Amino acid sequence: MNCATAEGDLRALQSEKTHASQQMAAGVSAVVPVGLVVGTVTGQEGTNAKVGTGAYNKMLDDKIAEINRECGLK
Repeated sequence: MNCATAEGDLRALQSEKTHASQQMAAGVSAVVPVGLVVGTVTGQEGTNAKVGTGAYNKMLDDKIAEINRECGLK
């Protein structure tokens, strides 16, 4: 984790969360995670994997909380 980029990472994650919510509302049931959370899904970065939109929202929330905690934000 790079706390120097934490604020930008948080903005990107919040934007992705909004996008995932819009996709869920449109009936999409699975998404390919963004790079910041893909390691959470697969255990390694750079791998394409689809996850359910509900689980993805939870992963985004978890990553946001991790960044806030580790970098002393919020």
